[in-house]
Amino acid sequence: MKNLSGLPAGTIDTLLFDLDGTLIDLSPKATRLFYLRAFSRFRPLFNPLSFFLSFKTSMKALLANRSDRFNHDVFLEHMARCGRTTPDAVDRLVSEMIEKDFRSLKPYFTPVARARDTVCLAKALGYRLAIVTNPVFPARTVLYRLDWAGLDAADFFWITHSQNMNRTKPGVAFYTELLARLALDPARCLMIGNSPEEDLPARDAGIRTFLVQTPLSARAIRKSLADKRLDACGGYDDLMEWMRKEKEPPS
Repeated sequence: MKNLSGLPAGTIDTLLFDLDGTLIDLSPKATRLFYLRAFSRFRPLFNPLSFFLSFKTSMKALLANRSDRFNHDVFLEHMARCGRTTPDAVDRLVSEMIEKDFRSLKPYFTPVARARDTVCLAKALGYRLAIVTNPVFPARTVLYRLDWAGLDAADFFWITHSQNMNRTKPGVAFYTELLARLALDPARCLMIGNSPEEDLPARDAGIRTFLVQTPLSARAIRKSLADKRLDACGGYDDLMEWMRKEKEPPS
């Protein structure tokens, strides 16, 4: 185990929370239903096979984005090219899919135990909070998931999504872009996530890392204990205890 005593005392004032698997879990059935409903939503432009191939190609282009365009725009342009239509036409279908299809998946999302308590405590203690999820989907999908996790988007000074970021996890460039965009000092930040693959690269950008152990993440975290990019890991109760000690007035 790597405990929080290894984190520098009294220096961290900004907590960067991952979302999926960290604050909210989703059933595998949700992904299957999402694609089935997406097939139907995009039927005016794609048959099921062409939609699957076009979506896969467009997501690959988004993940490989190295331009100054937002990830969402890259996705729309590639989908439009595949469907021989316009980005605006694709964007209208994406918006419909989010509001009518994605929202219907709410029953398949479950808040991670003690996550909301941790966010509420962090806010009460005066930490600055940001949602640092992989920005591959539009803002509305992130805001809905936050709501389903029982969290208020207004409590976070920044929320990543495909419409405000140019890079994606697990690249270090995602974290350097985040730091530059928000003018953050990496030494004063703590990345809180559940995925060694996606969240530990934050350490290469100078951000300390904490992996939350849940029933779904415990095995992957155990395999990463020797990774030098991992500063600490544990449950949310461990993280809350550390936060309280950090904010205790000196005696």
